[in-house]
Order: sequence, then structure tokens, then C-alpha cells
Amino acid sequence: AEYMGFEASLELARKHQSARQWTDALGVSQELVARADASLARHHWIVFNALPVLINAARALDDVACAIDATERILESMRVVYGPNDEEIVAYGELLATLLAGTTLDLASERHLAALRDARRCAVVCLGEHHEVTRRLTEALAAVSLSKAVDMSK
Repeated sequence: AEYMGFEASLELARKHQSARQWTDALGVSQELVARADASLARHHWIVFNALPVLINAARALDDVACAIDATERILESMRVVYGPNDEEIVAYGELLATLLAGTTLDLASERHLAALRDARRCAVVCLGEHHEVTRRLTEALAAVSLSKAVDMSK
């Protein structure tokens, strides 16, 4: 019965997203991910499908920190579910790079840095070393790495 509650919550989050009710979409998807984390596998399909709703809602509400964390989380799940070289990893890696570039980079954690590294590695495999996307991910990784180095020197 609880499992049906997860599916109903996911459907509700998607309905709020479709209606552009971003505050409701964010709240329902955050609560769904938290409940699923407590009782389902970390990379369960319910979580995997709730994270894009969470990301979209957070971005619509300008909750950059939430969007960054959810994007890093979906990248982690994709590596587990799809393997390390799926092209969707590149797309979410680009999103993470864009989100981090739009901040002061203070929000970047070691997890985010690792996610960017993985996305760049995947871009090299899927698109090639000299592809525009690979170049952008390389630049984002350098910017975040530099900001982390500056933070550590303070």
C-alpha cells in the first residue's frame, strides 16, 4: 500500500509541474524523495523519476542550491542505473555546470566536483575530447576547482 503512495505522490508532483505550480511541485517532490530515501533503494525508479520534477521546480523558483543538489543526485543515480557512459549524464552534467556557473560557486561541494568530473569523462567517451560540450564541462570543472582552491587558502 505504501508503494502505491509513492506512485500517487510522483503523479501529483508531475501534475503540479505540468500546471506550473512550482511551489507545490517542489514540496511534493522533495517530500517524495525524502520518504523514498527512507524506505526504498537510493536509486529506486521512483526517486529517479522524481528528481527531474524537483530540478525543474527548484530552477523555476530560483532555488539554485536545491537544483544543484538534485542535479548532482540524478547524476549519481544515472551512473548506477545506466553505467558511466550514458549521454544523459552529459546533459545533466551540462546543467550542473550551468547552475554552478550562475552562482558564486560557494555552493560547490566535493560531490558536485566529482559529478562534474564524471560528466566530463562521459562527454569525452560519448562526444570526443574536442567537442564543444566537453570543452564547456572542462571549463566548468576548472572554475569550480579554482574556487575550491581559493576557499581552502582562506
